[in-house]
Amino acid sequence: MKSKTTILILLIIPFAILACGGSDDDSPPIIHHVVTPESVDAPSNFPEVPQGFPADLKSIVVWLAPDYQEGDMPDHEIMYRVAIELWNQGERGFVNVVGDGLPLRKVYLLYPDVIYVTWADQPDELGPDGEPMKYLSSHTGTRDAVKFASDARGKLFTGAEVEEMMAGEGDYIAQYPGIKLIDFNKAGYKPKDVLVDYCNQPGNRTLHYCR
Repeated sequence: MKSKTTILILLIIPFAILACGGSDDDSPPIIHHVVTPESVDAPSNFPEVPQGFPADLKSIVVWLAPDYQEGDMPDHEIMYRVAIELWNQGERGFVNVVGDGLPLRKVYLLYPDVIYVTWADQPDELGPDGEPMKYLSSHTGTRDAVKFASDARGKLFTGAEVEEMMAGEGDYIAQYPGIKLIDFNKAGYKPKDVLVDYCNQPGNRTLHYCR
């Protein structure tokens, strides 16, 4: 059995857009969506980076780079637009952001205490209930949060144990106080659900991100 980590953290590799299977799940995201008009800096058509925005994240906002031209890195532009819009809507506590897919399908805010995870069956190993054991197939989060995932890699869990961990219960998750596990496929923000004003602009309505 080999765990597959398909998500890289932008804290480590700036400008990485990340791919992970199964993110087209139509179920509603766990993180609440809020939609309000986007604050756009008219001369450049880019939103202003708000006061108090996470320093590590501000340092990799693409349009702040010298000589950056609009459209050079469209997936990253959208990813940071989503993060800034959510901040302006009152979302706080995140320290970085990652994107899923090329072209970008979803945006995930990274919090110090959250790990986005996916689980897979190990069909060759059956648990006491006769069902396949499960293993952590992918994860993403901040460096502090992923200690759980590093320790869990290579271990097998019953379906009941996985359900307990996802609920923040059970002996195993108790070893990592404060950590929250969230289903990767059910979380994240679709850009069109956040950038409502941006996507309603005539030139943007046909963009992949806005459909």
